[in-house]
Amino acid sequence: MTNSQVSLQDKAIVVGLDASDESAAAAAWAAREAEERGRPLVAVRAFDWHWPPMPVPTSGAVSVLEPNAEGVRSAVQAQLDRGVAEIRREHPGLEVGAALADGHPAIALATVADETDAELVVVGASGSGAVERVLLGSTASELVRTTHRPAVVVRGTAQRSNADRVVVGVDGTPTSRRAMGFALDFAARHGHRVGVVHAWTESLLDPMLESFMPQQGGENGLRAIAEFLVSSQLEDWRAQYPDVPVEHVGPEGRPAGALLEQAEDAAMLVVGSHGRGPLRRTLLGSVSHRVLQHAPCPVAVLRELDDGDNDRL
Repeated sequence: MTNSQVSLQDKAIVVGLDASDESAAAAAWAAREAEERGRPLVAVRAFDWHWPPMPVPTSGAVSVLEPNAEGVRSAVQAQLDRGVAEIRREHPGLEVGAALADGHPAIALATVADETDAELVVVGASGSGAVERVLLGSTASELVRTTHRPAVVVRGTAQRSNADRVVVGVDGTPTSRRAMGFALDFAARHGHRVGVVHAWTESLLDPMLESFMPQQGGENGLRAIAEFLVSSQLEDWRAQYPDVPVEHVGPEGRPAGALLEQAEDAAMLVVGSHGRGPLRRTLLGSVSHRVLQHAPCPVAVLRELDDGDNDRL
């Protein structure tokens, strides 16, 4: 890390910063969240230098252009410095550090997040113009598979002034348990309510559960299992967040579609990254990818922790 005064114990908010509009929106969201949490912000710019020498035709010959790595690095550093200066102008009371890190942006972000014991890692989604909500940048896509810290991908309008709801998808797995905790914590910090979504279809029922289903249960049996999973995961966290209003939204249909529908008026959509639980939701895998591509609001993705301690956010 370079040019950062943030210590390794500061529980920072880490954000990826480049020259894109999506990055600027992510930085603005991350700065507001850092202020809300009383945490420092660390802006990270990756320097992924791998250009080979380039043949350049000249009069009667071909010469080889050797790219100036240090010149490019200096330009990238200057770009980072300008971005950090802008954040400091907009948020004068916020402690802001900067890190120019070598390597792929997702790896650089994950590394700095570990060094600063980050509470959140924030990145913008790629895309512009008419297809803005369809494109997902490689950095955002790779980050949610790389870091075990809560990762927020900022989509659409970073600040939705009228939104007062956090939507979370649950599927009964340890990953979605962690997602539930994050959703309740975020809602408590911002005075929001929580909408818990467990969409289901009969075709997604795990064959292992068929023997436990009442033969006459049918749809009611499926609904009962969904209700039990939602209630049990909510109960795990309820004592910590007793004042957060919670509603259970149980629309029928595919999980991604149900989550996206509920996210239309949400301030945040929260999902787990791998859901292979009693009801086969793939919350998330294919669902996470679709949600990240199409969500109209910031999306928080939580991965299952290697040590199994999914009570930790």
